[in-house]
Amino acid sequence: MADQVLERRNVRPILQGPITQILPKRLELEKVIELYKSVGRRNAEYFQWIHSVYSWVCLPCVGFECRKALGEDKTKMMIFDVLLDDLADNYDTRNQALMEEFLQIPWQDSRTKNQYLDVGNKIWEDFIGSVVSYPRFRDFEKVFYFDL
Repeated sequence: MADQVLERRNVRPILQGPITQILPKRLELEKVIELYKSVGRRNAEYFQWIHSVYSWVCLPCVGFECRKALGEDKTKMMIFDVLLDDLADNYDTRNQALMEEFLQIPWQDSRTKNQYLDVGNKIWEDFIGSVVSYPRFRDFEKVFYFDL
């Protein structure tokens, strides 16, 4: 029954190629922050602070070899979420139509070309390209997508 509820209906392919072809081109966290600054309105210093927290807060079962990437990926997902949040309730960037398209980024390619959506797409693709390489991603994939 859970499989029926969590059935994935996404149009966008999660990966464009094998993981080994995607991972070498990860964006540096600084590049992701610069992308945010190009469209976002919040103080980007917050992202460095939250990254310092995410870099050491993790479950004890996470191997040391995964912690750096995990801290960066959690920060990148948070930046993606802030972009979405800004479309919902930031006075300067609030935009219902753009927010609805942004919400579709994990599921399908955007119909509209827009710098804000382009930034969201770049951050999402970098994030998901890394996350799918985690040792047990396939075990928890349905839960991961359910929570989006």
